[in-house]
Amino acid sequence: MDLPLADREIAASLFPGPYSSASNAIATTIDKELLRPFKQCLVDIEAKILNRDSAYVGGEHQVALSKIAAETVRKWERRFIYSRTLLEFITKMPPQSDRAERRQPYPHELIDKLRKDEAVGYEDLKELVHNCLISVERTWLAQVSSWILYGRLPRKSAMEFMIARVATTDTPQQHSSQFILRESFMPSAFMNSTIGNNVFIIGQCLFQMKAFSQNISRGVDGKASFDLDTIAEHSKLLFSTKLPISENEFHRKIAAIKTSVFKNIVKNMLPIPNIQQLFALLRRIALAGSFEFTDCFLSNIELERSKGTTANFEALSFDSGRIFRRALAEFTEDSSSQSDRDLYEITSRLVSYNIVDESRQSAHSGQFDDLLLGLRCKLSIKIDWPLYILVTERESELYGALFSYFMAIKNTIRNLKDLWKEFRNDPNRASRAPIASKAKVFLDNFWNYLQSNVVDPNFDELLTTIAVGAENQQVDPQTITACHEKIIKNIYLHSFIGDMKMRTYLRKLLILCNALCGPIEHDFSNDSRISILIDNIQIYLGQQEIITPAINQLILRLDTTTIS
Repeated sequence: MDLPLADREIAASLFPGPYSSASNAIATTIDKELLRPFKQCLVDIEAKILNRDSAYVGGEHQVALSKIAAETVRKWERRFIYSRTLLEFITKMPPQSDRAERRQPYPHELIDKLRKDEAVGYEDLKELVHNCLISVERTWLAQVSSWILYGRLPRKSAMEFMIARVATTDTPQQHSSQFILRESFMPSAFMNSTIGNNVFIIGQCLFQMKAFSQNISRGVDGKASFDLDTIAEHSKLLFSTKLPISENEFHRKIAAIKTSVFKNIVKNMLPIPNIQQLFALLRRIALAGSFEFTDCFLSNIELERSKGTTANFEALSFDSGRIFRRALAEFTEDSSSQSDRDLYEITSRLVSYNIVDESRQSAHSGQFDDLLLGLRCKLSIKIDWPLYILVTERESELYGALFSYFMAIKNTIRNLKDLWKEFRNDPNRASRAPIASKAKVFLDNFWNYLQSNVVDPNFDELLTTIAVGAENQQVDPQTITACHEKIIKNIYLHSFIGDMKMRTYLRKLLILCNALCGPIEHDFSNDSRISILIDNIQIYLGQQEIITPAINQLILRLDTTTIS
């Protein structure tokens, strides 16, 4: 019986070597659930043979080998073969690339493998696989508890954890360190992006609180905010999770801990004026709510294009960041409002407008970020502590996409308006008047719908929530995040930026309208294309599964315009 000996050697080799806690947990489970019981089985069989047990020893003291085989090989062989396969998966994990060193599997890889094995394996393997899975998930839960309870990365397994620290010199307010969530390291069986983001925020809050206050038992302004009782509460909640972990149960427990952290820590650390400035930035800059800034920005875009630096969409001979900063400075220069100066301060600190990485220049997918300067440029919003808990990184990226979307539409409206002025001075361009009129009226109505019927009502709800907190001199971050999450989903849905077909229609329409406004000779075939696109958009709007009052009002406006 050399099979169990080989497995014992593989299992024993895991303990002294540089193997992870999850790998050692599996080795321990195999030793406890397989090797020890098998050894005891051999001892028991040996004792029965020595005692001349009739079940094993027949006449003339002959031992029944078939009986021994039934009690050993047939009963245990499949479990040993599976154990060897599992241990070899750990000890002989192939490298991720030709140049990389051989590595051991990460906990999420072990969890996903064991979950799959449990679902499709043999009946006599289920108990062993189930116990291995529980041991790995218990180890993973202990790792994640360090982050969730104390805001610390696990000391012995930081390299394999789903959250990693990266050094940075750009954020001194974060004590020269920040963290990233590595979604590819999350166990897919019971974690999704929402749960991962909640886990990330919980640990970030605890880390930042300790970094700023240097006292886990006291909050800002001397208010008690986090104590050992709260940690014990969170620990009890986390470790009461039933194994194997269920996604729904884990989601509820993490959400409950996040609510508690917000209530006991973040609530007293969020400066209300900064919250108001942040959402003023998002509304007035990212969502084009400020006519003055939008006008300054698009005027600077027009100035840059008139220089011919991007006329042929060639080399990066312009500084997109400088264009944005110059527009922001001009906007503030022309204003005597303190709120505008506050907006300038927070925008210049958090917002940048940069060219998208050259390797992704061709990946349009119906986007609008290349329609202003000919090359893809993106608005990036990097929100710092503690405000980033109110707006996730994905939401920040969505604001960047909405900025490109709104600015592309508004810029086309400006170009069509300028074209109208030229009709009086240049009779040769008057042939463009009918289709230009139709396109401008359509885009004006669509723009009004976006701003007045989509963005304003949703943001008014959010700003009202913040105003109530300001009156009470205390804000509930959970309420704000929930409200913001709801309104950004509404804006995403009702602005049609998430609708690929609508984006394609609008992108084509904007390109043709801008060509109509250009210096090239009038191409009458484009008139019919513009008209067909407008008609197709109107038809498509009427085919929506859910037609809100706002969409219905837009359809009526467009129909009325078409008739007139």
